[in-house]
Amino acid sequence: MDDESTLNISDLYSLFREAWRRYSHICLPLSASVFLLGAAFCIGLPDYYSANSLIYLEPARVSSKVVEAPSNEMLNERLEALRQTILARQNLREVRERFKLFPEDKGPSGSERAMEKFKNAISVVPYVSKTGEKRLHTFRLEFSNPDPKMAFEVTKALTNLFIERSILDRRTEMKGTEDFLESRLIEVRKKLEATENEMQKFVSDNFGHLPDHLDQAVARLESDQTQLATSSEMLRANRTRLAHLETERADLKRRDVGAISATSSSEPGEASQETLARLETQLAVLTEQYTPLHPDVITTKKRIEAIRKQLRSGGISSSGSGTKYDSPGIVRLDREIKELQIEISSLEGENKRLRSGIEELQNAIEAMPLKEQELLKIKRDYNLIKQSYERLLEAREDASLQSSLVQTQKDAQFKVVEPPEVPVNPAGPNRLVIFSVGLLAFILILVGTPIAGFALNGGFKHAEELSDQMGIKVLGVIPPLNTLQQRTVRKLHFLVASAVAIVLFFGGVVVIFAIR
Repeated sequence: MDDESTLNISDLYSLFREAWRRYSHICLPLSASVFLLGAAFCIGLPDYYSANSLIYLEPARVSSKVVEAPSNEMLNERLEALRQTILARQNLREVRERFKLFPEDKGPSGSERAMEKFKNAISVVPYVSKTGEKRLHTFRLEFSNPDPKMAFEVTKALTNLFIERSILDRRTEMKGTEDFLESRLIEVRKKLEATENEMQKFVSDNFGHLPDHLDQAVARLESDQTQLATSSEMLRANRTRLAHLETERADLKRRDVGAISATSSSEPGEASQETLARLETQLAVLTEQYTPLHPDVITTKKRIEAIRKQLRSGGISSSGSGTKYDSPGIVRLDREIKELQIEISSLEGENKRLRSGIEELQNAIEAMPLKEQELLKIKRDYNLIKQSYERLLEAREDASLQSSLVQTQKDAQFKVVEPPEVPVNPAGPNRLVIFSVGLLAFILILVGTPIAGFALNGGFKHAEELSDQMGIKVLGVIPPLNTLQQRTVRKLHFLVASAVAIVLFFGGVVVIFAIR
C-alpha cells in the first residue's frame, strides 16, 4: 500500500515536472503580472474614511389605544421613501455644491459621474445587532470619503437633512391627506344630501302609495267601499222616495183641482169643509194601513191641520172659475221633493268621489311593489353613500389626529442615537484581503496553467499510455529535442504571455489611477 502511494506521488510529481518544463515560459509572466498587480493595488489604492450615524424611529408618545402603531411594512415603506428622498438628485446636488465634492468632475457628463459617485458613497441600511438580528426601527446612515473631516461633515449634513426631510415630508403627507379627505368629504356630502332630498321627495310625492302605507291604503279602500255601498243604498232609497213623492204630488194636485172646480160656485167654507172631510177619511184609511210615523200619515195630518187653520182664519180666497190654489200638502211635497233632489245630487257626487278614490287606491296598491323597488334602490344608494361618508369622516379624523401629533412632535419620528464622529482609522481598502487575493491568483496561475496545458494536450504523456492505447511494446523513450523550431515556438509563447501580462498589469494600474 505504501509502495503504491509512493509510486503515485512520484508519478504525479514527474508529470508536474514535465508540465512545468513545457509551460513554465507561459505561466511565469502571467503569474508575475498578477502578483505585481495585487501589490500595486495594495500600494496604489487610496485610503478612504467612513463616518456614520445611527438613527432610531422613536414610537409615538401616545397610547396605542388612541393611535395605532405602524406595522413593519409601513416602517419599511417609510424608510424606503425617505431613502429615496435623501438620494434624490436635487438634495444630493445641494450637498455636493455645499461641500464641493468631486471637483475633478466638471461639465454635464462630469456632473453625472460625480452624482453617481456621491450616491454610491452613501449607504442607508437597517441596523444589525451583534446577534445578527435586523432591527427595522433603527438604521445606519454612512458616507465614505478620502478626507476624514469631509466624511464627517457630509454625514452630519445628510443626517440633519434626513431628519428635516422626515418631519417636512410627514407634515406634507398629513396635510395632503387631510386636504384630499376634506375634498372627498365635500363631494360625498353633496351626493349624500342630494340622495337624501331625492328620497324625501320620492316619499312625499308617493305618500300613501308606498309599502309602509299598505295597511292604511287597504283600510281606506275597505272604508270607501263600505261607504260607497251605504251611499248607493241611500241613493236608491231616495230615488224611490222621490218617485213616490212625485206620484203623490200629482195625485194630490188632481184631487185639489177637482175639488176646487166642483165648489167654485159654492161658499169657500163649504168647499173647505168637504176637503177636510175627505182628508179625514183618507187619514183613517192610512192609519189602518201604516204606522203613525209613515210619511203619508204625517203628510195627511199636516194637510188637515193646515185646512183647519185656514177655515179658522178665513184664508181661502175665491175668484170664480179662474181661482188658482196650492194646498199646504202640495207645498210640503214640493219642499220635500226639492230636499230629496239636493240630497240625491249630493249622494251622486259623493259616490263619484268614492269611486274615483277607490280606483286610485286600487291602482296605488297594485303599483306598490314597483314603488317599493324604486324606494329600495334610492335607499341602497343612500346607505352606500352614507357608509362611504362615514368611512371618509373617520379617516379624516384619524388624519387630523396624526397631523396634530406631527405638529406637536408626538408622532413616531426619527432620532439620532449615535451622531457622526470624525473617523480616525481608514475604513478601507482592506489591503490584506487584496494581497491575499493576488497571492492566491498568483499561485493558481503558477501551478494551474502548466497542469491545465498538460492535461489539454492531446499527445501521449508516458510510455505506458502509448502501450495501452496502441497495443505495442515501447522499447525506449526519446526526450524532446531542443531544436531551433522548438526554441522559436517557446520564445513566441513567452512573448505572447509577456504581452498579455504587461497589458493586464498596466490595465490594473489605469484602474488604480481612475479610482484615485
